[in-house]
Amino acid sequence: MNKQYILFLLSLIIIFTHCFTQQKTATELPQNLNIQLRWIKAHPKETKEQAIIGLKWALSYLGAMLPKGSLEKALQWQANETSFTLDIGELGFNKAAEQVWNKILHVLRTSDEYKKMGGIDLGRFIILSLNSSHHYYAITGVEDDFIKFKNKYNFENKNVKDFAMRKFESCVAKGSRIIERAVSDTILELAFIAKEGNGNILTNDFTPTEFEVMDFMANGQPRFAIYDEKGRLKVASDSSITLAGKPAKCMWCHESNILKAFNAMTTVANYLPSAEFETMVNKKRQELADYQAILASDLDFSKRQEHALLEVVYISFMEPSARRLALEWAMDLEKVKALLKDFSTHKHHEFAYLGTLYHRHQIDKLSPYSVLKVPESAREHSTYEPNFYKE
Repeated sequence: MNKQYILFLLSLIIIFTHCFTQQKTATELPQNLNIQLRWIKAHPKETKEQAIIGLKWALSYLGAMLPKGSLEKALQWQANETSFTLDIGELGFNKAAEQVWNKILHVLRTSDEYKKMGGIDLGRFIILSLNSSHHYYAITGVEDDFIKFKNKYNFENKNVKDFAMRKFESCVAKGSRIIERAVSDTILELAFIAKEGNGNILTNDFTPTEFEVMDFMANGQPRFAIYDEKGRLKVASDSSITLAGKPAKCMWCHESNILKAFNAMTTVANYLPSAEFETMVNKKRQELADYQAILASDLDFSKRQEHALLEVVYISFMEPSARRLALEWAMDLEKVKALLKDFSTHKHHEFAYLGTLYHRHQIDKLSPYSVLKVPESAREHSTYEPNFYKE
């Protein structure tokens, strides 16, 4: 074997090794589950303890087991008391979820905001995880196909009747609604399917075009997903047939529970009687409460109203006041007000104490640094939904 041939082989090996390394780097990021977060006060009286309670609920909704003491271990506040490091690896996410987090966190850490401000806004962090449907689905491990979801559970028992709601009886569906329940002995075997679409169940011409599903994660939280008529995941429901919005809106409404009917219901022939449906819901609510009560978790399910602290965090980010923006941008308040003088303002219908507010999708362009784009809405359909895990 001559010298030129050996050199040629060595060159090929070097080129191949380099290409393989480059490909691996692009698809398999080194695992780093730490992220620096910036706490920006939602309002003058908000405390860092309240903000962390809100964060705790967000992480729980995303599937974190949150073993006792894990949140304290995962958090490390900086000397300034306005930023902290969060170690996702300490929170009890499964390995598949950690892989998703790894990609999302990488995008956050390489953003201009992160580099220039020393971290990512806590509100943006929550919006780009919990309130971004693609990321919520990926982190929580939602099935990417409706048939796959249905096959995980026992929906085939013919002794279990579906429940039907007429038009105007559901506080979600704008027309007829049919609810299927899986036969279950435990909470982790329980699942529901809500069918919504066109036509009327009373005239037997109802055609489902959307499937809103709910099952339960090991940490006791409901998990939500929306599928179209072909069984594909949707980022939000069809507003022409339902008010369900995004999975994040389902979480806001359900409050870690199985909801009772808000409106009076009448029994539809050949479907489950309304009284039996109510009895079943009450029984399953109790089973869920019993399961949640035995979890050794940092989250106390008996303090359900704490979830409102989460909503304050993400709503104050999506609909910030001038004062919040001044803190966020590290800018003089009067200068911020001058920048905002031509933008319309509003009050929030739930949290009026947040003051005079602006819309995030209108004012992010004014930021003194580049920011990662967020959906226009935290709970409703948006024209843009980020998907860092696939990009």
